[in-house]
Amino acid sequence: MIWFFGRDGESLHVEMRYERAVREFSLLIGEPHGDRHERFSDLASCRGRLVELENQLATNRWIRGPSGVSA
Repeated sequence: MIWFFGRDGESLHVEMRYERAVREFSLLIGEPHGDRHERFSDLASCRGRLVELENQLATNRWIRGPSGVSA
């Protein structure tokens, strides 16, 4: 699943995956200044981090949506 965010002409995306080969969940965060990858052994930990990340983005004025512009 992929979520897109925008702010002041910048964009980023967050992708949640299950990687079968290593049996891990992961978040790939594509930020304007580079990507980062976080790995988790279970879905609950991954979802918890996703909620935390979404709250951080909202606090920093990132808007969720394809272009980061709310309707």
